[in-house]
Amino acid sequence: MTTTRTPILGDDHPDTLATRHRLARIVGLRGRYGEAEELCNQVLEDRHRLLGEEHPDNLSTRHRLARMLGLQGRYADAEPLFRQVLAARRRTLGAEHPDTLSTEHRLGWLIGRQGRYTEAIDIVNQVLGGRRNVLGDDHPDTLAARETLAWLTGLRGKPAEADELCREVLADRRRVLGDDHPDTLITRGTLAWLTELRGRHADAERQYRDLLADRQRILGPSHPDTLIARQDVARMLGLQRRYAEAEQLSREVLADRRRLLGDDHPDTLTSRATMARLAARQGRRAEAEELYRQVIADRTRVLGAHHPDTAAVRAELAQAVSAVTGADRGTAP
Repeated sequence: MTTTRTPILGDDHPDTLATRHRLARIVGLRGRYGEAEELCNQVLEDRHRLLGEEHPDNLSTRHRLARMLGLQGRYADAEPLFRQVLAARRRTLGAEHPDTLSTEHRLGWLIGRQGRYTEAIDIVNQVLGGRRNVLGDDHPDTLAARETLAWLTGLRGKPAEADELCREVLADRRRVLGDDHPDTLITRGTLAWLTELRGRHADAERQYRDLLADRQRILGPSHPDTLIARQDVARMLGLQRRYAEAEQLSREVLADRRRLLGDDHPDTLTSRATMARLAARQGRRAEAEELYRQVIADRTRVLGAHHPDTAAVRAELAQAVSAVTGADRGTAP
């Protein structure tokens, strides 16, 4: 489409730029976030030159760019860009315009990913109220805000409340969007995670395996969401002490994440933390300690020292070291 429009309309025609923007969106939806970022930057340069900084089309591309940065785990880059776009959209479109609410929602999600749960919940609740007023209860964007709220509620340590919210969203997404819609699959993943949080590991494994099969069929084996489901299955195997299976699957996911997402992506760091955890649980303490220290260093650099994921691996390392010290104290001289 782009190659057809360019010679007919020219590189700077609004329709050519719109097609290039849509291409970036499609590439991003397929999980190729780095490629989508590059496309967004190219479109943004031309739209900025032709339309001005606060033109709605320019703001759409800046929003898309911030989204791609966030999905690559580059939160420090994405957050200020989201805030700039949000301020501009409030100024030019109004606080309850759907585009403004979209940017505000993505900002809330991003803040949640950084472990600032109270702040994120406040933002998403505000978005949810605005979307209900403007779009109605069954609009996909309203359902997305409800899904994010359920996820954040679980992260705040309220799995029972989150489970109830999530089941309501899942029923509505199945009714409105269908069983195979990617958003419906996201809610199924959240529900499986909440089942895991409540200690029902065999049930969670079944849900994750069903989700994995559907994501492989709908999104493909290399999509980041498919890799998440594979990692989730591996985690459930580890929690049920099926360590050989868990370690094999985790190694495969880690290799794929390194290849597709890069070493510093938060999902890649999660896979590395899983490998450290599995080593510790199997008594390979020296290996586990080394892996933990590497993950701590990289999470501190990428996510920050106070991010919940960084704190979690520090606590696991302390526990592993304590276990070794305790074993040494109990050894006869």
